[in-house]
Amino acid sequence: MIRSRFIEELAKLDGGAELKGIIRDPDVARCVPLPTPDAGPIGKRILSRAEYVVDKWLAKRLQDFPWHWGYPREILSEYRRAVGVE
Repeated sequence: MIRSRFIEELAKLDGGAELKGIIRDPDVARCVPLPTPDAGPIGKRILSRAEYVVDKWLAKRLQDFPWHWGYPREILSEYRRAVGVE
């Protein structure tokens, strides 16, 4: 399904049509809200770091992220340094 959708979009591009999801205005493209399931107040706005670290569920993600499983230690260390926990 994804492949057929991709091929359809390529055909539109080849025909000169505008593709879906293209934002040409740099001011609008600066912060595009992504579609997310209703996550309550957390999903409605961007949290500050101070709010993030006091949230029980989110604070755990600063230390560990499930998709980092199996990464080399250097990569995990770099991630932790980048988010300010190491």
